[in-house]
Amino acid sequence: MKDPEIRPTVDDRIRGFAERAGAEVRCECRRCFDYARESPGTAMLAAGAAGYVLHWLPLRALLVAKLRLTMKLLPPALFVYGAAKACEMARLCAQNAKRGDGGNQEAALGFTNPHSPS
Repeated sequence: MKDPEIRPTVDDRIRGFAERAGAEVRCECRRCFDYARESPGTAMLAAGAAGYVLHWLPLRALLVAKLRLTMKLLPPALFVYGAAKACEMARLCAQNAKRGDGGNQEAALGFTNPHSPS
């Protein structure tokens, strides 16, 4: 049974999202391989059509546009991630202050000093 006080961190949520997305991609990949095994002729025709279309697409322009979009969206995404981490740290500090362990905030956040005498 999980402790109701413990909530998943931002890193846990991102890791969980990435794991779910990876599992979904693997499932779709397996499904495509199964389809190719069941009907190889159709799969070959689809692969040939995809190759023909990709040959005529302006791939360089598409990649440059994707890179520009990524560079435009990266600063706000990093800001939101930093704000979420700051809120998480503030919540942990508040919880420790309630418990009476407000002076040891580094330990509450998981920071340890290997050179400190314990």
